[in-house]
Amino acid sequence: MRKQCFSWRAQAIARALTTIRDVAARAGVSVGTASKAMNNKGQLKAGTRQRVLQAAEELNFTPNALICSLQRGQTHTIGVFAWPVQIGAVNDITLPLLKGVADGVAGSGRDLLLYSDKPNQFPALTPATFLDGRVDGLILGPTTVKPEAVAMLANAGLPLVVLYNGDVPDSTGSVTIDNAAGVAAAVDHLVELGHRRIVFCGAMMTPDAAERYASYVSSLERHGLPYDSALSVIPDDWISDFEEVCRMLIALPKPPTAIIAGDDASAFPLIEALKLCGKSVPEDISVVGFDDCPAAANSPGLTTVRQPAQEVGQLAGQLISRLLEGAPASECRVTLPVELIIRASTAPPPAG
Repeated sequence: MRKQCFSWRAQAIARALTTIRDVAARAGVSVGTASKAMNNKGQLKAGTRQRVLQAAEELNFTPNALICSLQRGQTHTIGVFAWPVQIGAVNDITLPLLKGVADGVAGSGRDLLLYSDKPNQFPALTPATFLDGRVDGLILGPTTVKPEAVAMLANAGLPLVVLYNGDVPDSTGSVTIDNAAGVAAAVDHLVELGHRRIVFCGAMMTPDAAERYASYVSSLERHGLPYDSALSVIPDDWISDFEEVCRMLIALPKPPTAIIAGDDASAFPLIEALKLCGKSVPEDISVVGFDDCPAAANSPGLTTVRQPAQEVGQLAGQLISRLLEGAPASECRVTLPVELIIRASTAPPPAG
């Protein structure tokens, strides 16, 4: 019974949709003439074209987007592959980034199709997902997509802009930030305050994160501080128990006096975990984040490295449009500067 009901509704909708044949009949012209008038093609008398357009308006006719895309071999749609989107989230940069992408493609006549990377997603998103003809190009966010998958997409001829990773195939554009400079500024700031035992806490899930960790190691060396593997918390997967991590660090013979988090989304739970362990921020231990997400400025404020997420997205939207218009990929690669924002989560280490 339910199947019959759905079938009836589908038939009713199909009957209700106005077709180009209906427009042609109302205007008193052939289907071919009506199609030319709607697409502003061919040599038609002004009166004929106007008659067709008026008929289309009266019938509320809109050309079928799928049929049009098949005819012209383009969908005028750009795919955006990003990490899970949490509406209202203020601990990450997802929403500013996506707003930037929308601003970047505004005025291009192209739509956006968001693919969200979700853990344990079924069916799983694979590179082939983006090659089914639904999008003309792809903006690839900082996900766990492997380099060989990016290479496969590029080799398939799909115009591609990769975010937060400059190590891309020759035919691919990219928008990156200066991770090394950002972490170096964070280390410099902590050393100037007097810190010598500095933790890096993050997960090596993306090239972006690996660059931050590498800069942490080199910055310690630059300041003559020994590298201590006990002060590098780099789990294989995302940190699931921040309190356990903090208790482990506090229990070290020489505990740290400062933590650099891989991003703000880690910095906030680290601060809460430290409180549960009886430690105050920044009186007992300083914390630095990375990203400057919307919540970072909330009182008392998180010292963090500000990256221009909205500008990253906007540039990505502009660059994918340029690639689709034939611009060489070498002209579609940009690295943006970052800035250390000092707030209340950092202070000199406790005496002694």
